[in-house]
Amino acid sequence: MSVFITGTDPGVGKTVFTIWLLTGLREKALRCAGYKRICCGHRHYAGRRMR
Repeated sequence: MSVFITGTDPGVGKTVFTIWLLTGLREKALRCAGYKRICCGHRHYAGRRMR
């Protein structure tokens, strides 16, 4: 399965939603990874790594 998350503007919550989604999937013991190819807008969450 593949999921592509997109939005129209910076600051709409794409990164926050992706972190939430990956956290939920990992809690269910599913293998998953996120990849942020382009970082525009606020970089507060961009460097956040999931463990």
